[in-house]
Amino acid sequence: MYKLDMGFGNTRLWQGCTVAPLGDDRYRLETPRDSAKIILEANLDELLERISEEDRGRLVITGGVPQWVLATVLRRFACAFKKLSIHDSRNGTMIEIPNPPADTESAPD
Repeated sequence: MYKLDMGFGNTRLWQGCTVAPLGDDRYRLETPRDSAKIILEANLDELLERISEEDRGRLVITGGVPQWVLATVLRRFACAFKKLSIHDSRNGTMIEIPNPPADTESAPD
């Protein structure tokens, strides 16, 4: 299992972006979204290269972030892990993201 804190307090993941603390463990992304997305994708790719095969059974995503951030992470990491989960800290639940069956690949119409 690998736990990924996507929050803006994760300076390693958001390295290269400008993030301003707002207090009470809250942050604001000041880098424009288009630029931040490119930086985040590069940081995620670098992080993925460092995660061992043994740790790729399940990914648990934590940290409150905008939906575009979560979508970026899922797109980058979905194929690298057997199971994906999102921990919703607001109500303490774990949301399981189902993987598509292996035989669902098809040629485009």
